[in-house]
Amino acid sequence: VVVNQESLSFFTDAKLQARIMLQRPITDCTGSTLEIGDVDIPALGEITFFPREITTTEMEEKMDLGHTSGSIAAGKLAFEPEMTEFDAIGAQQATAFAQAKGERSLAATNMAVEATINRLVTESTQVSQDD
Repeated sequence: VVVNQESLSFFTDAKLQARIMLQRPITDCTGSTLEIGDVDIPALGEITFFPREITTTEMEEKMDLGHTSGSIAAGKLAFEPEMTEFDAIGAQQATAFAQAKGERSLAATNMAVEATINRLVTESTQVSQDD
């Protein structure tokens, strides 16, 4: 979400989704609270506040690198959420499923090779018997 004095712009993956023109300039931004979202909107993973309008290039840098190039140059480290037990179990399951998929693929390839060899042996045996 990018807000300036004239509009409110919504971006997804640094691509503009919608722009709403404001009916009046924003002048009532006081206090230390920023409220974003609603009860029927899924939880946001991370919010970074920039006290200025950022460019789509900076949005892409944030997506690809975790921060803008300027922030990285200033020494800011990329955000890495703490891994929970639930995350660890999910990662183990994903690894196990990927390994099982690889094993099934290898078994299917081996069966296809074995079937081809059997067919060739059978055909060659029939040709030699016919002679």
